[in-house]
Order: sequence, then structure tokens, then C-alpha cells
Amino acid sequence: MHRFLTLLILLTALFSVACQPALLNPPRLATAEAQAATAGTIAPTRTPLFLPAPTPTGGAINQPVGTAAPIPTVRPNPRLTLWVNETEAIYREVLAEMAAELQTDYGIDLEYLFVDPNRLPDLVASASISDTLPDLILHPLQYSTGWAAQGILSPEMATAALDQLGRDTFDAGALQLVGVGGEGQIAALPSDGWQQIWLYRTDWYEALDLAPPTSYTAILTAAQTIYQSAEISAQTGVSNTLISGLVVPTEAELYTTQFVFEQLAVANGCDLVSPEGEITFIHPDCLDALDFYRDLVNGYSPSDVQTDLSALNTYLAGRTGMIVTLPTVLPRLLGQDERFLPSCPQCRADPLFLAQNSGIVTVVEGRGPNAQAANFGQIINLGISRTADEALALQFADYWFNAGYLKWLAVEPARRVPMRLGTAADPVAFQQAWQALPITSAGQTIADVFGAEAAEQLVADITSTPRWGFAQGQGPLITTIATKKVFPIILQEMLSGYFTSSQAVIEAYNRVVALIPNYAYDNAADE
Repeated sequence: MHRFLTLLILLTALFSVACQPALLNPPRLATAEAQAATAGTIAPTRTPLFLPAPTPTGGAINQPVGTAAPIPTVRPNPRLTLWVNETEAIYREVLAEMAAELQTDYGIDLEYLFVDPNRLPDLVASASISDTLPDLILHPLQYSTGWAAQGILSPEMATAALDQLGRDTFDAGALQLVGVGGEGQIAALPSDGWQQIWLYRTDWYEALDLAPPTSYTAILTAAQTIYQSAEISAQTGVSNTLISGLVVPTEAELYTTQFVFEQLAVANGCDLVSPEGEITFIHPDCLDALDFYRDLVNGYSPSDVQTDLSALNTYLAGRTGMIVTLPTVLPRLLGQDERFLPSCPQCRADPLFLAQNSGIVTVVEGRGPNAQAANFGQIINLGISRTADEALALQFADYWFNAGYLKWLAVEPARRVPMRLGTAADPVAFQQAWQALPITSAGQTIADVFGAEAAEQLVADITSTPRWGFAQGQGPLITTIATKKVFPIILQEMLSGYFTSSQAVIEAYNRVVALIPNYAYDNAADE
């Protein structure tokens, strides 16, 4: 028995010693020591091991372990980012289609962001500071040359894209408006444009023997005559207290508030700035324009602050004789937008009544000694930011102004007049194709519904518009004024009674001058 106990103790001791590394060492350390101890001592297996797992074709994978086939490297497509100054759902649909086509045909992924036009300048400024600019920005004319001067946009890349597409294929006037420097450089590529329209009720004007609203005198006379008109009330059944002479946007946050006044001011010979950079707004022509605007709006428009939307709804309801608006309104007169349907008393029996009894004016003339006939045109430009990859940006420009161009213009043809007229092979290809783009679900064009003359008005002289500052080479100043919303704010303050027109002309001058570092001219407003 003694011998048996001694043998048992000895075996127990040997077993505990053998197990000691596993008990004392962490598992990963023990494994590493074991691998180190046996490194190079194990002969390779003579017979390869196979994985018998089935493949998609049902065969075996006869690949030895340790020599697996390399996994193919999947390289992602290069990516471009685009900011678009639109918010409507119809633009989301077409851009999704264009992005898919760009990916298929060019191997480029496109990320796009829709930005409220009123927020666009602030977001671009923030992105520039934080170095998070998108590659491409669709934006209105008033920002192009200013953003180029600030280093946000790249004139070099825009000009390279223009040369690639063909300078002669673009509207020459549009290129002048975005020109920078003296060597043919441009701040951005002109994409499309629209013309501000004065939309009026032809049946009311005929009933009251009024001239079309083509001048200060005609506009004011019509507004006075139509405002709370008993005759129009009897004709339509609308209470005369609800009938206004006109409705225009007056909200201080809207750029369209300035657009209405700017056209009236230019029509009266009122310039904002000279080629040398002197602010010329303190002038009798400008004061007269402010007087006219204040009397017109405060006297014959609804009393509350108005927007583009309120003006549209008032016109669709048959409660005003005229609005100043974008051509976007035209399909809505035809009932093509379920959110904005004609609701005038006669429209209930005839949905097309409003379209058939509306006229379009694009050119207005002032009343002062320097009065001239003036329109107001706006251009949307495609800018290439300073951080973009040039090769990718040029490929995008090639797609945008060729395969994708008519897709974009077709979304809202009335306000998407092409600034690239055609190609080298066919100089008017896009211009002619635009004329055939439908504005109704039935395939009718602008000319089909409103007549050839109206269609021609929407196209004529968009790029020769006498916009403040551009002919004088003061585009960067215009960018600053637009970003600060100087004139929409001043105009709203004047209409609310905070300023008289005499005070407003001085206040506007001072606020513009305050934006110009080291202003070199005497402050005439202090005299």
C-alpha cells in the first residue's frame, strides 16, 4: 500500500508540472510560445487540403489552403458633389436620372444637395471658411463674379470647360456677364435663364379700356382703375374689397423683392454704380423710382407683406389685375401643378379661362428724363469651385451641356431658356430643341398655348438686360449687396413707413457705401 501511495504522489506532481504553462500563461501567450517552439520543425503536408464547399456552378473549389486566389481590388468611382439652388421635387427626379446616367457613361458618382436659394450664399460662405466647398454650384448671376473674386469659384477651370465645349456655342451676352479679367476668362458657365414677366388680366384691361402695363404711366393708371373696382366686382362676383390693382413680392428676405424694383429703377434711368466704382444711387431718377414704387405698392396692393407665393395665389383666385413674377407661373395657369390650380370664379366652368385671359409684358419704360425701355433677365450659372478636381469637373461640364442638357431644361422650360445655343456641328440645336419642349402633359409648348409672340418675349434680350453693376464691371460689389439683402430690407422698411422715399434713397446709398472698403468718393449723403 505504501508503494502505491508513493507512486500516486509522484504521478500527480509530474502532471501538475506538465500543465503549468497552460495554467499560468494567458492563452494567447501560450499559443505564441508553442508556435515559436515548433517553428520550422513541422514538415509541410504532402497531400493538399481541399475545401469541398460547393461553388455557384456546383463544382468543387480545388484551391490549396494557404495559396488562396487574391480577392480582386474594387476601386470606388471618383465622386463629385453638386449644390443646386432648387427645392422642388421635380428637380430631384431629374437629377437622380442624370446621376445614374453620369455613373454609367462616365464612371463618376454624383452627390447633390438641394439648397434654398435664400440660404445659398450663407452656406457657400460657411463652406469656404471650413474648406468644405462642393465641387460644383448651380447659382444665380449675382454671385458668380463675386465668388470668383473671393476665391470660391475657379475661373481657370470654368474657362477650360468653356474652351472644351466651344466658346462660340454659348450666348455671347451671357459670357460677357460672367467675364472676369481681360483674357476671356469667365467666373462660371452660363447654363440657363429666365425673364421677369408682368402678368395681367387682359379681359379686365379691355373692359376698363386700359393700355398694357408697359410704362410707369400705364402701370399706375391700371392699378388705380382696377383697385377695388365696382365694375370688376360686378363682372366677377368677387367683393370689390378683395380686388387689388397689383401684387408684387415685398418680403425683406426675398431677392425677388429687389428684382421688381430694380427693373423699375433701371427703366427710369437710375444706375447704382459707375464703372469707376462710385455709388450713383443718390440721383433724382432713383428718388423718382422710389416714389413711384412706394405709391404703387402702398396705394393699390394688399396691405400685408407679400411674397411670390401670395402674389401667385391672389392671381389664380382672380383677385388682382397684375402680378410681377417668374415664367414658372405659366404652366400653373393651365392647371399643370396640383398645388396651384386656377380658382377664379370663371375658372370653375372653364379651367383654361385664366390662361386665355392673361397677357405678358417683359419690358417697362420709366417716366423721368432718362427713362428707357428695360427688361429684367436672370441667368443661372454652373460654377466650379477651387477645390474641385479639374479633370472630373470638365467631364461633368461635358455631360451637363450635352447629354444631360435637355433633361434639365425640360423640367421647367418657361424659365430654363438655354444659354448654350447649340454645338459646333449644329449652332442652334439646343435653342430649337427648347422651343419644342412641352409645358403641359398633353405636349403643348409655350407657343402653342400663349402664342409665338409670348414665347419670343421670354427669350428676347435675357442676356442684354441692364442689370445693376454688371455692365460697369462691378459684379463683386453686386455679390456683396445681394448677400446682405440691402435693397429688399430697405424697400420693406420704406413700405412699412419707417422711411420716406427721400430718406430711403439716402439710407440705401449709405448702406451700400458701407460695404466698400476705403470708399474713394465723397459721401454725398452727408452733404
